[in-house]
Amino acid sequence: MVPRVDRKECGPDARRAVRGCQPGRTHPGKTRRDVCATREVQNCAKTTPIVNAYTKQGVINKWPAGDVDFVTANEPSGPTIYYNSSNFWQNTFGDVLGTLVHEYAHVNNMDATDQSFQKALGLPQSNDTRNISKKLAQDCFSGVKAP
Repeated sequence: MVPRVDRKECGPDARRAVRGCQPGRTHPGKTRRDVCATREVQNCAKTTPIVNAYTKQGVINKWPAGDVDFVTANEPSGPTIYYNSSNFWQNTFGDVLGTLVHEYAHVNNMDATDQSFQKALGLPQSNDTRNISKKLAQDCFSGVKAP
């Protein structure tokens, strides 16, 4: 069993990742990748399970219509990120990282809507929320190589 920490430890950096990784913003001595992939997001990644939606009973039956790839749920055991790999659109490792930071932002604030993230990032507000992940990927993880 993975030890859990208080959700608040995931919070500050997930918020900064959504608000702070914008083009032209400078952080002395740090790359854009450093700003986004700091300890809090890494801790969130270590303590928030990411589960195949087909392996948890009942999850896929409640999956949203359309080409949704990830859903964040507030389970009794704590926040959980579910994925449906049939709907993956990500073509690069940076796209995957941008998508995960997007989901961690939801873990930080389960009541936040994608439209509120789109607004904070200066993106058009729509039901197609890939623009959030793409913006985070472009602004924070462009050029990041897969391990």
